[in-house]
Amino acid sequence: MNERPHAGPAPPSGGRAQPNPLVKYTLGRIGLFAAVLVVVLPTSYPLLLKLLAAVLVSAVLSWFLLRRWREEAGAHLAAMAERRRAERERLRDALGGDGDDMT
Repeated sequence: MNERPHAGPAPPSGGRAQPNPLVKYTLGRIGLFAAVLVVVLPTSYPLLLKLLAAVLVSAVLSWFLLRRWREEAGAHLAAMAERRRAERERLRDALGGDGDDMT
C-alpha cells in the first residue's frame, strides 16, 4: 500500500476546499492593477506613463486593501516551510544520520 499523507489543509465542514492563499493574493493584485488601469486608460498621457501609474497606484492600494490576504499568504508560506523542515528532519532521522558526513 502506498499511503501518501494529505498535502493540503482539510476542507472546512462545508466540504468546499479553501483556495490557495498565494493564488488568491496574486489574483487580487492582478485584479486591482486591471481596475486601476481601466481608470487611467482614458487619460491623454502616454501608454507607458499610464502603465507605470497603474503599477504604482495598485501597489499602494494593495498594501491597504489586500492586507488580510497578504498576511494569509505569508502564514501559508511559513507553514509550508515548517512542514518541509519537519519532513527533512524526519527523513534524516529515518536514514540514521544528520547529513553532514556526505562527501
